[in-house]
Parts: sequence; C-alpha cells; structure tokens
Amino acid sequence: MQDSARSCHLFSGIVFWEQSSEFIPDNLFPTIGEIRKWAYQEGLIWEPDSQFVTPEREQNLCKIFQPEDGLLIAVHIYQDSSGRLDYLEYPYVPVRTLIKKEMQIDIVYWQIRLGEVRFGFWYEDIEAEELCSISTAKRVIRKFSELFEQISSEYDAKRLNNGTLEIEVNGAVQAKFFKEGRYFDVELKVMYSGEDSGS
Repeated sequence: MQDSARSCHLFSGIVFWEQSSEFIPDNLFPTIGEIRKWAYQEGLIWEPDSQFVTPEREQNLCKIFQPEDGLLIAVHIYQDSSGRLDYLEYPYVPVRTLIKKEMQIDIVYWQIRLGEVRFGFWYEDIEAEELCSISTAKRVIRKFSELFEQISSEYDAKRLNNGTLEIEVNGAVQAKFFKEGRYFDVELKVMYSGEDSGS
C-alpha cells in the first residue's frame, strides 16, 4: 500500500490560471517549487494545506487518475476586492481525460474569453476538491455561451467590458464531455435553478 502511494505522482507541470502569470517576476523560473517559494516570500501563504495541492490531496486524486492522464497544477494568483494578492492551487484535468474516463461533472463556474472556456468543477468520487479545466473547442464554447444566455438572470453572472462572460452556478449544471468524430463536444444539463438553490 505504501509503495503504491509513493509511486502515484500525477502532476507533470503547471498552468497559470487566468492572468496569474502577470504577477510573477520575469526572472522567476516557473516551477511549482520556485513559485511557492516566491509566494511565501510575498506573504501570500497563510494556510498551505488548503492553498497548495499537497501530497495528501494528490493521493486522494490517485483514486481516480493515473500519471498518464496529464494532470497539471493550476496556479491562481489574483487580486481580491481590496487589491490584495491571493494565491491558490487547483488540480487541472485535461478535457481529453474527462472524455476518456467518461466523467460526469458538476460545474462550479465558467468563464468565456478569447476563444476558450475555463471552468471549475466537482466530481462526486473526489470529496472536498475543486478541479478545473479549459476547452478551446468551438462546439463546447458555443454550448456554454448559449447556456449562459439562458440562465444568466438566475445566477451570479457578469458581462465584462472586454467581452468576458462569467457565471457561478455552484454545481447546478452537470456536464459530460465527448468526442463526435474529430470534434470535442459537451452535454450540459441544468439540475436546478438559481432560485431553487437560494442564490
């Protein structure tokens, strides 16, 4: 059991979430170790067990994923409403892995900008973990855009000046990605309305 736990190293690299790279010094080598060291030095880390994708969180993910699934650590550095920088990490799961494993996921939020949709999600077999992914597939973006227009009045939705669409649904939308021929696609299903959830 201990041998299998030690051999489970899922993450092959990092991805910067949203505009996180803008806050990283140009001379910083972008590895997860160097970024965490910088975040400590900047005073951005106050609860590492929840801010970092820790070995314990990684072992929990090993119940579902394998090293060949191409998971990354998404580094999210952002400014809160007071202008203070915050730091978080999330497991990033490629859409092709969601398709391969036929995963039905619960969408937490999505953001559409510059020809891509970014989304956070929960998966019922992985407790207490928010994961994330990105799709640039035209069919996927179109369906998320259409659903945004249909339900934006019921949820916390924003249309930003740069054309970005953002919406938080907190698990009210289920998604299952699939391939049709060479094309990536998604089935989206609204499980309950924003009014039902009390939002």
